[in-house]
Amino acid sequence: MTKSIVVKNNEVVVIDNSTNLETVCPYCSKADCQFVIDRFTDVSADELPSMYESEDIVTVYKQAGDQLGCSVKQFCKMLNGAIYRAYIEPNKALHNRFATLKVLKLVKIRCNSSRSYKRFPSMWVRDEYVVNIINKRAEIINSYIDDGIGHMAGFGLMIGDSSFSKSILGKGLWKSLNKNSKTRNDLITKVVMFSQILEPIKNSEEFANSAKSAVMFFNKVPSTLLELSHVDLMPMYETAINLNIDNLATKIIKSIKLPMYKISVNDIMPHIHIIEDAHHVLGDRFNTRWSIKRIKKEHDKAVVTKVREAASPEPFELTKMLPRSIEGEGFIARLAMSPRDLAVWGNEEGHCVGSYHTFVTNGHYAVYKIEDTNTGEVSVLGVANPHSNLGLHDQHYHKFNRAVTYVNRVKFGANVAKKVRELLDTRVELN
Repeated sequence: MTKSIVVKNNEVVVIDNSTNLETVCPYCSKADCQFVIDRFTDVSADELPSMYESEDIVTVYKQAGDQLGCSVKQFCKMLNGAIYRAYIEPNKALHNRFATLKVLKLVKIRCNSSRSYKRFPSMWVRDEYVVNIINKRAEIINSYIDDGIGHMAGFGLMIGDSSFSKSILGKGLWKSLNKNSKTRNDLITKVVMFSQILEPIKNSEEFANSAKSAVMFFNKVPSTLLELSHVDLMPMYETAINLNIDNLATKIIKSIKLPMYKISVNDIMPHIHIIEDAHHVLGDRFNTRWSIKRIKKEHDKAVVTKVREAASPEPFELTKMLPRSIEGEGFIARLAMSPRDLAVWGNEEGHCVGSYHTFVTNGHYAVYKIEDTNTGEVSVLGVANPHSNLGLHDQHYHKFNRAVTYVNRVKFGANVAKKVRELLDTRVELN
């Protein structure tokens, strides 16, 4: 064979074995015989469609075959196979990468004085909505690959052709996007597509502007943070855009103080809650330039002040019949004395204990804060009255509803609950 076909750098290259001259074959839907003869031989195929004599056609094919080193039809088959490997297969990989999204289910529970999130396991979901987007824009992927910017093909799925992208993004962002790594552009694509699934965007210009926000956000994210998945980065992206906070991702990751491979959305969400609550509570006094530590400090100060003003300081009836404190095994349990105590604890610990004041007032529930006398670590224990018909049950959680796992704390909490339950069972009347 005088000519050979190879795939290099996602391109089809035809090599003349006698001269080592390389010719790049561009993407085409199907290479036919006339295409092969015209591009890769010296034989003219212009008159092929008008040839009626079989001898003339055979002569053209024979001359071309001699130069190719095999029959023209055989060369067509090999060339189409190479085109598929170089151009079509990468498109299928893009299709699978962006049509299958890792979704983390979060259920938000809003309470009177706090909020909590219950996490369900993450899972890979093939989203038909995204599949349809990609199927409709398959030609756009090809155009990006043909233009030599294959690492932007995913971005091309979202916005469209190059000219429209440039007009929306502007010259500066367009250049930076071209220079971005494939990993960074993949994250931008996934986050914007995920955003569109969660909150459908009405038209292409609005969608492109959303993509512009994502490009601006991710271009400022250090490369080390790109180890996180789009599920982890999504809450930080949305909060940064909504509250106009620069370098939010960097600030949050620094405040978590864990190795990158150990960080998950569970570590990120508590900081997001604090930032959003601080913005809501502080209003115009909220400063987007504050560090996470400063935001937490100002948030806690404002919330405690607000809660103290709103919640009643009047003691519960339970305080007359339950022990105010119980000590033992290196722990001390303190009883919530009033709705104000519950409200403050709910905001400090980030869960819904602050909304239980009605249950406590009516004798259905009792709440204790358990503190380690050595480390100062806190958990909150709720004990249900055995006679209550409201479906309440005992609860024992750390901050942000983290499970209590330390054996001694679990044991002490169980002993406190048993003692309190006995007193509730014999001495408390339900309202």
